[in-house]
Amino acid sequence: MAASVGSSRSLIAWRVSERFEIASCVAIMEEAVRKAVSGDDRPTLMADGGIENFNGALDALVGDGRLSRVLALVDVDSRTR
Repeated sequence: MAASVGSSRSLIAWRVSERFEIASCVAIMEEAVRKAVSGDDRPTLMADGGIENFNGALDALVGDGRLSRVLALVDVDSRTR
């Protein structure tokens, strides 16, 4: 799992794990938020609907504006039509 910043596409956080877990996803996104250069270039989580991507901790990061989240196959698909 990895996090990058959209404008530069530079990798700002990553982890290797045997399976997707809530704690791993939250840790990566919290690190990405800390390393983000500015509020205008906040990290974006492009994710499926799995619980590791939709949980209270990530909802809080999205809710306070430090992270944006795009739901793959819903938000991405509708933008390309």
